[in-house]
Amino acid sequence: MQDGPTGGITARLEKAQWPHMIDLGRRITAVHARAVCCHGPWPSRAPPTTWSVVLRACRAVRVKTAYAYGLRRNETRMLDAADFGRNPHGGEFGEYGRCQVRFGKAKKGSPPKRRGVLTVWDWPPDVLDEWFTEVRPLFGTDNNPAAWPSERGLRIGCQRLNSRFIAYRKALSLDDGLDFHSFRRSYGTHLIEDGWDPRFVQEQVGHEHASTTSLYTCVSSDFRTRTLRRHLDSTIAAALQAQTGRQT
Repeated sequence: MQDGPTGGITARLEKAQWPHMIDLGRRITAVHARAVCCHGPWPSRAPPTTWSVVLRACRAVRVKTAYAYGLRRNETRMLDAADFGRNPHGGEFGEYGRCQVRFGKAKKGSPPKRRGVLTVWDWPPDVLDEWFTEVRPLFGTDNNPAAWPSERGLRIGCQRLNSRFIAYRKALSLDDGLDFHSFRRSYGTHLIEDGWDPRFVQEQVGHEHASTTSLYTCVSSDFRTRTLRRHLDSTIAAALQAQTGRQT
């Protein structure tokens, strides 16, 4: 967690914490999926322990998607299966090169803002492909467009997203200042730390003003140390090269 001048708004996961959050939601495999299929769709005929695996997979993929595309809580829950598609300039991501956000944060009196978020990492397509091809069909979703169907209704609720995150946070002994929005803050920060252009990051998260994005991007002390070391090393190398040139 990073502290900043605005307090809790800068709470985010460090890169070292992120793998632990993902690992907690165990990855469902084709073996689990076949076991569920033997009992028919949805849990009426499946053993509770079998369906608990499916529900854990559902929770895990929601968390991964929120981080992979820098999504707000409601943006995550309102995604439809059809909101993922190809990016003609990123063919290596296949059917999951782009995420269309239809329920972005709206200004007062205005409809929800839309934006397209491009896939930037190589792992989200694998996660999403497994979900949509192997796991989601087990919910019996023929007439349900929602990307994350609920066992009790059309979509998962916002409070349910919160409660599951709190359970993960407690299980991993993470800081109480972290919330679901921390995935979005972590996304912006990690892109900046990885060298992505700040304007690109601003467009990805859908901020109208760069000053808003700057609140999300309080880089880690480790990143600052590495940046300082890199520039010092390059300066020393340049000075040594210049000295060698004078001597020759």
